[in-house]
Amino acid sequence: MLTSAPAHNAPLARPVLLLAALLLASVTLLSAPVLHAQESAPALSAQSRSVQYLIVIDDSGSMRVRTAEGPAADPERLAIFATRSLLSMLDDRDEVSVLRLNGAREGESPMPIAPLAENRTRLGTMLANDGPVAAYPGKLTPCASALEAVREELNRARRPNTAQVVLFLTDGECNDAQVNATRYLNSIDAHKDGLFQFYLLRWRGRVFSQYLVDLARESGGSVGEVGADDPTDLLAPFANALSRSQGYSAHLLRPGTTTIPAHTGARRMRLLAVAPDQGSELRLNLNSPEGQPRTLGASRTGLHQYEDGKRYRYVALDYEPGTTPVTVQVAGGANRWRVVALPDYRLFVETRVQQGRCGGQGEDTNFVQVGAGICVTLSLVNEKGQVVSADVASRGTEAAILYQEPGAEPRRLPAAATDEAAVFRFERVNLQEGDHILSPRITLPSAQGAPVTLRGAARTLQVSTRRISATPANLEAGDLLPGTDHFQEIVIDGNFPATRARLTVARPDDLPECVTFALSGVPAGQAQTITPGQTYTLETRVAPYCGPVDLRRTLDNALRLEFDRGAHSIPIPTLVVPVRAELISQLAAPTGLETTLRGGQKRDLRVSLSGNHRRAQHFDAVILPTDERTGWPGDDLRLTFLDADGKPLPESDQGQVTTDVVHAPGTEGTPSASSPVLTLHLRADACCEAGTYTTEIALVPRQGASAPLRLPLTVHVEAAGMWRCWGTTIARTLLVLLLALLLAYIANMWRSSHFLDRDRLADRLVPLYWSDYGETRPQTRSAEDVRRMVRKSLGLWPRLKAWLAANPLVFGLPGRDYYESAELVLDATRNIHRSRLRLSHERELLSELRTTPRRGLAKIYTTAQGGISFYAVPAEGNRLGVFEMQREFDDFADPTVEFEPKLINLRRRTELIAMHSDREPDTMAGWRIG
Repeated sequence: MLTSAPAHNAPLARPVLLLAALLLASVTLLSAPVLHAQESAPALSAQSRSVQYLIVIDDSGSMRVRTAEGPAADPERLAIFATRSLLSMLDDRDEVSVLRLNGAREGESPMPIAPLAENRTRLGTMLANDGPVAAYPGKLTPCASALEAVREELNRARRPNTAQVVLFLTDGECNDAQVNATRYLNSIDAHKDGLFQFYLLRWRGRVFSQYLVDLARESGGSVGEVGADDPTDLLAPFANALSRSQGYSAHLLRPGTTTIPAHTGARRMRLLAVAPDQGSELRLNLNSPEGQPRTLGASRTGLHQYEDGKRYRYVALDYEPGTTPVTVQVAGGANRWRVVALPDYRLFVETRVQQGRCGGQGEDTNFVQVGAGICVTLSLVNEKGQVVSADVASRGTEAAILYQEPGAEPRRLPAAATDEAAVFRFERVNLQEGDHILSPRITLPSAQGAPVTLRGAARTLQVSTRRISATPANLEAGDLLPGTDHFQEIVIDGNFPATRARLTVARPDDLPECVTFALSGVPAGQAQTITPGQTYTLETRVAPYCGPVDLRRTLDNALRLEFDRGAHSIPIPTLVVPVRAELISQLAAPTGLETTLRGGQKRDLRVSLSGNHRRAQHFDAVILPTDERTGWPGDDLRLTFLDADGKPLPESDQGQVTTDVVHAPGTEGTPSASSPVLTLHLRADACCEAGTYTTEIALVPRQGASAPLRLPLTVHVEAAGMWRCWGTTIARTLLVLLLALLLAYIANMWRSSHFLDRDRLADRLVPLYWSDYGETRPQTRSAEDVRRMVRKSLGLWPRLKAWLAANPLVFGLPGRDYYESAELVLDATRNIHRSRLRLSHERELLSELRTTPRRGLAKIYTTAQGGISFYAVPAEGNRLGVFEMQREFDDFADPTVEFEPKLINLRRRTELIAMHSDREPDTMAGWRIG
């Protein structure tokens, strides 16, 4: 049931505070490429003007259920809502991935970091209320395995000068391996360039792992805590972090605090309003002294509710900032609304180094001679590369260089301001030999806190006594297509002798696997002799295969020509040639192979590829083994490849099937079509179970990128019908069934047969002797004699004959039973062995005796029915053979009624007393039965 919240101005309830905190923290940490700790740690800035975001969400059980540490951290799935809201505020070009904390531990591959234009739909499905993350299915808090998956994905997606940000949400202490923060950060490529930050969002009052805090502090990030005591205490850490973002404040608005500063120069202002409980749809009303601000698109409204939990309404709107403050009101939210206002600036630091004094003209360079001077120009630019105005770089903006000379510690040296508010210059003269590292910083003042420092990518300036240069100094390869080679002649000049050198890549991890370089035919890494003044050919080689998806990447790297050092020669400085190119790889493959088969059918699927590569691609086609396919019906559904003659390849060759793909050269940007490159043969057995089965075909490249091309395969199998599948089997089954019925009949014959237990029967036959007082007493010393008498009478062969004579074919049917019965022939002498049992061959002896009791007149019987029972047909005077049956007084018949024999059940401990006995002591008195 949904209920309305009380209409009062008290602080929001705990879930609302948590939601606002998560939203504010998410927007704070991911809205720009800068995040800050409380210290003035420099913000991220990249000359490529791009940032990659990776969000890790704790999906452990403590997020949804109460534990020893307290109640469920997120029963309303506000972390899921906050992440979805964040994604809705990002542009399609922003690159994002989301990971479950338990995903890596459970063998789940992380979602690749990709632009939202490509994976927004997939992320929406993943973060849906009924999606895999919101279920919080994890059993542990395995931070170490999640961090390992984060590291691998960050390094895989790494590009030059691209900042990377990790937002790590967890509610408790990690319970797997410990992580060394310093060692972990050193394994991340972006951290080495100073372009990585880690942000931890943890629940206040919960135990946490210190190494997560160390990761945040050592990377220049921050730690956010979520509390629930009062809104200010809860939201203050996030508001503080947001105010550190690129020098301009993000704002948390509420009733009574409704004004947003002008933010002139920002691209846009993003608003997200949230209110709890039921109510009408929220609506944002904006006003300013200049009139109503121009909105960018329509407002986006929605409702968040997890299962039967609480409801949260929200509305998002973007507007274009002007030169005056804006007042925000939320209609429909009563006095319980909050608004996150986010200015979008996207500022970056751009660095240019030229040889000589400032004021002169010169090209951007990475090396100068010993004793030369340099002029470093620092510019604060927007995402279009344009220098920002004084509205953005306001008065008080400063710049500096973190300058490290060879063999010295870094020093912070100020840069001089120019006539342009966002341009600064730094000058150095008489440079000494070695590598000089220049790390630019621009500091923006903040009206609401400490100033914020933006940092740019570090530049390494090489100063040497040997002169070496390349003409041209830069390699512009233009657009590179898979399967093409680019050649450019360069002249290597200088004052060095002919020396062996090797061509290497400055940042090999930033280079796609399909791109390699060579110098005059000698691949990178191999040595050759370099002579000054000669012309060499610099080759850029692109393998035909660059990956399983379309790829468009700017290659901004450098080639290094590293010379061998002779024993008595002056070292030759490394020649650095910046390389810039645009790699455009297009590969169109089926998103999935799908077909329908009826049991007993065969089908061939032809796989075609297309792309813009200019040389043949070579793959090894591989099918997963049957036992590795989840839910696959085994050999009932067979997969194989067909060779060039259309014949199925044997199963032993499935691991090494090769197919050549040849595409005719086409014009740039126009993919060339290909003929079918692979034929997949499917055969469904006639008895294959109806259903949908999935697996995948992998095309493993022989050269270029190592990532295989995976083709999901879905096969819908329709049942062939019972007779087609089971014709022969049914006949065999009937034969087996008849045999089984026969066996069951025989088994039932034995199961329905009930035999007397000889030892128990012997225990219930007790001889009686006369005592000195003329009373009967049991003779227990004769028990063994009685047992031998019973065993002799009920031997195996007599019992078998009696069982066969009773016709086992009758009691093999259900409801028919055989109870072994015998007549007791007891003797009145002390010789026990003169007594015996006479087995009956009749299956229904008792029924016959009840019908015609005179057949058993004066006889005693025992039967296995009811365990062991005793019956008798007494003659007149209760005579049974030579004995008289002792009966209770009320058992005597009326003497006036004519005697009629009948079958009676002997009671326990019934005594049979010998007739005409003299009652001499220690002589046989009779038997006790039952």
